[in-house]
Amino acid sequence: MSGRESYTGWFPPSIKPVHVGVYEVKPYPEMLLRAAFAHWNGSYWSATAVLTPREDTQSTIDRANELRNIEGDWAKDCHWRGLSEKPVEKETS
Repeated sequence: MSGRESYTGWFPPSIKPVHVGVYEVKPYPEMLLRAAFAHWNGSYWSATAVLTPREDTQSTIDRANELRNIEGDWAKDCHWRGLSEKPVEKETS
């Protein structure tokens, strides 16, 4: 979610993601709010990482991944969206 990808539409909290991973979350899709991301593990949402002025989006997504084992309350009542296509894997050297 670096800004170059295309996103799905927003889904309501009653619909859960099909895939495990990090998603953008908001209480309401039209709400003006800094980007926030949470990890969905297939059962519950993790604690939420919110974009700060000192971070770029990828750093916030990485932080959300680090929080994946900490169950959170905020994201469970949020709308969410993900990538509309599988991201290209980074090459490791």
